[in-house]
Amino acid sequence: MDVAHRRRIALGFGLLLVSRLVLGQTTGTLEGRVTDQSGGALPGVTVELSGPRLQGPRTAVTTSTGEYRFLSLIPGDYEVTASLEGFARAQRKATVSLDALTTANLEMKLSTSAEVLVTGEAPLIDRSSTTAGSSYTAKVIDKLPLPSRNYADIVFTQPGTQADSGETQGRSLAISIYGSTSAENSFLIDGVNTTNVIKGIQGKDINNEFIQEVEVKTSGYQAEYGRNTGGVINVITKSGGNEFHGGIFGYYNNLSLAADQKNTLTQPFTEVGNSQSTTITTKNTRSEGGLDLGGFMVKDRVWFFAAYDRVITGTEIRPTSGFAEGVDFPNTYTENKYSLKLTLNLAPSTTLQGVYFSDHQSQVGTIVASPTVDDPPITNGRIDVGGPDYGARLNQLFGSTGILTLAYGQHADRYQTKPQLRNGVLFIDTTTNITNPGVFNYIGGYGSVFGATQNNHSTRNNFSATYTGYLGNHEFKVGGDYQKDSTAGSSYYTGEQSVVVRACTQVATRTCDLASAPMWTNVLGDSYPVFFEHDFFSANADPTSIVADAPFVTPTKRYSGFVQDQWRIIPTLTANFGVRYDAETLYNSAGGKAFSLNDQWAPRLGITWDWAGDGTSKLYASAGRFYYAIPTDLNVRVFTPSTSQASYNYSQTSLDRVDGVCDTGNPTPGCVPRQWLVQVGTVHGEPVDPGIRASYQDEFTIGVEKALDPTLSVGLKGTYRSL
Repeated sequence: MDVAHRRRIALGFGLLLVSRLVLGQTTGTLEGRVTDQSGGALPGVTVELSGPRLQGPRTAVTTSTGEYRFLSLIPGDYEVTASLEGFARAQRKATVSLDALTTANLEMKLSTSAEVLVTGEAPLIDRSSTTAGSSYTAKVIDKLPLPSRNYADIVFTQPGTQADSGETQGRSLAISIYGSTSAENSFLIDGVNTTNVIKGIQGKDINNEFIQEVEVKTSGYQAEYGRNTGGVINVITKSGGNEFHGGIFGYYNNLSLAADQKNTLTQPFTEVGNSQSTTITTKNTRSEGGLDLGGFMVKDRVWFFAAYDRVITGTEIRPTSGFAEGVDFPNTYTENKYSLKLTLNLAPSTTLQGVYFSDHQSQVGTIVASPTVDDPPITNGRIDVGGPDYGARLNQLFGSTGILTLAYGQHADRYQTKPQLRNGVLFIDTTTNITNPGVFNYIGGYGSVFGATQNNHSTRNNFSATYTGYLGNHEFKVGGDYQKDSTAGSSYYTGEQSVVVRACTQVATRTCDLASAPMWTNVLGDSYPVFFEHDFFSANADPTSIVADAPFVTPTKRYSGFVQDQWRIIPTLTANFGVRYDAETLYNSAGGKAFSLNDQWAPRLGITWDWAGDGTSKLYASAGRFYYAIPTDLNVRVFTPSTSQASYNYSQTSLDRVDGVCDTGNPTPGCVPRQWLVQVGTVHGEPVDPGIRASYQDEFTIGVEKALDPTLSVGLKGTYRSL
């Protein structure tokens, strides 16, 4: 093989990999068949497609079998017109749904004066797809009671979905789909993968008014979707048009008449027995207002859509025990959400679209309402969540035979905690509480801030390319991706000191001042002296000053490729075949490879049959393997070292820290070791066995569905999953 030929092969394989199809589809397809009154195919018919979502009308000519096809259509309403000399013009209205195939057949009559107009809605059943789920347009979403005004609320209307106890970072929804956890779904907005990088949860909270359509895939999806074992929530935002449209919206909730939320936490049983702490949370008000505007800069050439939304929520936390009993700890949540989309018609068959959306939220006020703190400003701080996302997508049409899509997306999310500095000293009453070990954790400020959960920011960069082609009765797709996820952050400690009182239960290994130690007796009657085990501290008396920990940066790189074919054996019988390949490498904070997960081959098979033959029925079955992309939380917790500054004081009579040297073998009673740094973990993290393989889930589904009328369908489905 010559060098030039090898280079061509390498270039072709490289183009396949520089892509990311889990970015999701943002358009739909419309096709149909034109016949005469007897049902015979009419070739050579000119079919024109028009609508407010098109930058100028499109035309196609029917094939020898009377078929036509329009690709890459923004979801919405369209009008199809068929014209042929000697026949009356036929028109039909059709609604295209997100990432779905809409069929609009037309019948033409031998008449020169009559016209046929047929109205149509989006079909309830896509008879060529084994994917389970539904699509929801903006009109439907606007009428549904979504309590949190979070677009992901719509997912709970699907069978097989429920909330779980996963992390939410205070605003996301924990959605479990058919047994997969809330950290195993994919969230796509305008083709950008917005899944939270470090936790795998919902990573973007945009306003419902920004959205054009939400598609929920719960099972049976094809090989172009991967890196998740749960569902795919695919969203597109509104676009501009040849006519200006917009709106102003506002909401106000005063919850003063609502009942307070009472949360009681029961601690696990310890030697001192069960203990409970109760906190009253009161939501005060929620106000929201915004506006949106869409239109054109140049008709049929340059469209725009822009929107802004601002939400302010006030809350209060009121502990019912401890020093802070009855003290109000206020919080204010401020959200600023943006959306911007530009659509450029570069040529009749070339479209370039750019998107920007952001969901920044800041929480200012009490970070932790501690029972040992009765001064709310001591625990004040700020938490910032969310960030901006960007995306660009180029669609190149090749008539009705194919479409090439190149895309880039960047997602950003964060959960960053900052203290509100304030001078002051937290008083610790050692005389009354020293004899109750294992219970009290005295802090100034709000204690430890752990980077993996409370102080990090993440980015995801991805590139994608895919080609969809039509050859006879086959619709095939081929594509792949490159993606880099990265999380950075740091852990630190706020406050002048944190004292943990413990019992000296192992005198042989722990040094205690036994002569002056107060004694403590547990519920079993055993007596032990007590001592101060940990005394974390900063260098001054500021209770919200920061003792910094080692920062971290942990990336993960991923590649994928897929090929799939949808073969329409006969008009009522369709078979789907596909296979997906994924690989990922996790890196530690030193930039070295932690481990790789390769050879993630995921076959997908499916078959559908429209037994009624009119598009109102579907009997289907599918089988597939699904792999899961590991969030960067693993990189941070396992392959990143952490350090903390501490002193250890084994005296029961003093909290003072001194720099005197103690004889650790035979220490003097009351001696306090000097401050020192404790490192947890190593630079390279935990060792990993060679040849480790990725976990996967096998899914088998069989179902039946029948449309009773254009607005009502019934179905029955069974799904088996093995993890």
